Parts: sequence; structure tokens; C-alpha cells
Amino acid sequence: MNIRPVLSHGLYKFFLFSLLFSALLHAKIAPEDSLAVRAILDKNNRTDIAVTSVVDTLNGRITALFLSSRKISRLAPEIGSLSRLRILSLDHNDLASLPPEIGKLDDLYDLSLADNKLSALPEQTSRLSSLYSLNLDHNKFLRFPEPVVSLTNLEELSLGGNRIGSLPAGIGAMHALRYLHLDSNALQTLPAEIEGLSRLEVLVLKNNALVTIPATIGRLRALRKLDCSSNRLSALPDRLFELPALTDLFLSNNRLSALPSPAERLKNLCWLILDSNKISLLPAEFTRLTALQWLSARDNRLSKLPDSIGNLKKLKVFDVSYNAVTELPQSIAACTGLTILRLEHNRLCDANPAIKAWADSINPGWQSTQECRK
Repeated sequence: MNIRPVLSHGLYKFFLFSLLFSALLHAKIAPEDSLAVRAILDKNNRTDIAVTSVVDTLNGRITALFLSSRKISRLAPEIGSLSRLRILSLDHNDLASLPPEIGKLDDLYDLSLADNKLSALPEQTSRLSSLYSLNLDHNKFLRFPEPVVSLTNLEELSLGGNRIGSLPAGIGAMHALRYLHLDSNALQTLPAEIEGLSRLEVLVLKNNALVTIPATIGRLRALRKLDCSSNRLSALPDRLFELPALTDLFLSNNRLSALPSPAERLKNLCWLILDSNKISLLPAEFTRLTALQWLSARDNRLSKLPDSIGNLKKLKVFDVSYNAVTELPQSIAACTGLTILRLEHNRLCDANPAIKAWADSINPGWQSTQECRK
């Protein structure tokens, strides 16, 4: 059949390209690659799984191996012969160790090992120079796996849900890191050398045991999101409130009683979550953070709000429920973008009637929850 006369030149080229790409994807798998995957499956008594059902190929070579949730407890040394492998997914298995041959995967780009039983990595892991993303969530690491520090091209690292108690100073040499997830560990502090992560954009530290944050965190000029919720922080470094790229800051469930005054450079902050602390005062300087859209200080010890709260014109959510606030500043009515206003369980019985009526228009019923002395 001659299809060219009925297709435009562009469509014809696209049709040919699609045929070629499909042929490359479905080309016969190279015998050495097929045998390697077969060995991995057989050593885990998974003779029921066909090699072709767990791989992607390009030009006959295996480039991706998907073995998540396959009851894999041993990774055979043959894994090292998959020289074109780019993606290796082994989440939700029973792996307690990896073979040293893992270090032979020079092209490996994405390695996911979440929900296994790993407590260490072989030294040869440090040779994975092409690795971009490494997921080690929910394993059994007591220490930060040392070979990871040598992965200087790594951009995404996740080690949440382990039992890591400290970070090595060498982490500061991982200059390519952009996403670092360390939630649900046993960290009590961070090394000052964390300042070396100059490209870091997201740092997740929730559900640890942090008592301090080093002032050097203020040098993370690219940081957009910082989550330190559910720790033991009683104070914060002033430099934390000088991060120019920061948009999301989560500090709930700590032991904070006061906050540093934010610098004008914190002009991009959109989300500020301060719930369940011991904060008695929101510094007036916070009302200069005119990009704020979500401000939550639920369950603290606030007795008043800044008179200039109305400067926050972009504010959409404002939650100061479960405090001891006795008065609403008149300027709050200038926050015309508010869609959620939580004032429950305060002491606002004698607040300005006009402002109370305005608040009723956003959140009817809040007045019945006020805890006022008779």
C-alpha cells in the first residue's frame, strides 16, 4: 500500500519515525541482558515472571528493569552485566543487601529501593557517576550511607523513614543536590557544612528530633521549600528568615516561643505554617511579607495580632484558632482575598462589632466558640 500520496510530508516523516522507534523499542533483547534478568528472577524463585514483562528496551538492550513488589530478596551479581541500564526499580521488596556488581552500572540514572531492609550500601555504589535520583525511603539505615556522599552528580536523594541519627560533614560536597528528603529519622542537628548544597531547592526534615538548625542554612540561596515540622526546635537562626528564594516554610509541632524578625529578602514567602508551638507574638515585620497566601499559627499563645495585618493583600488563608486573641485589628478587613478565616477558640467576645461582622461573612459561627470570662 502506498500511503505517501495521502499524507503530508510532515505526517509522512512522523509515520516513518514512529515505525522506526517502535521497532527499536520492540527489538529482540540481547541474549546477555535477557540471561541476566532471568538469573535475578530465578534466584528469587520467580520463574513465573517473563523477562519481557519487567523490562523496557532500546535497540535490543535493556534500559529499564521494573521489579517493585516482586518478592525479591536477593539481587544476583548478574545485575552488573546490564551495561545500558538507566532505570532500576526495586521498591517494596525484601532486600537486605546489594551485590558489589551494582557499581558496574555506569549509565544508571534512576535507582529506587524504597521499602526494603537495607542497612548499608556496598562501597561500589560510589561509582554510579551518572546517578540522578536515589530513593532509599523506609529501610533500616542507622547511619547515612557513606558511598552516597561520593555521588556528586546526584540531584534527588530520599532517605525518609529510616533511623539515621546524624549527617556526615561530607554531605556539603554534594553540590548537585536539588531535592533532599530526610523526614522521619532521628536527626538532632545538621552539620554546618550543609551550606555547601548551593543548588538545594527542597529540604524535608519533618518528624525528626532536631533541637537546633545551623546558621549556615542561611546560605542556601536556592532553597524554595523547608519543612522542619514535628521536631524539638525551641529557637531559629535569624539567617533562616533571609533566604531569598524561600516560598514554603513549615515549622509546626515544635517548641518555638518566639520568631526572628524576617528580613526584606524573604519577599517570596507564600506559605508559613506555625501551628502547635508556644508563640506569643507575631512580629509586625511579618506583615511586610506581602507575597504570603497562607499563614497558619493555630494552637499557640497569641494574645494579639499585628496592627498592620492588612498589608497582606494576597492572603487567602489565615488561621489563628486555639489562641488567646482578644482583638482583631481593623486593618484585617483590607485582606480582601481571604477565603478561609479561622478564629475559633479565642477570646474575641469584646472585639470591634464591625470587624466581627466582617469575619462572620467569611466564617459564620466562629463567635460561638469564643472562650470569654464572664
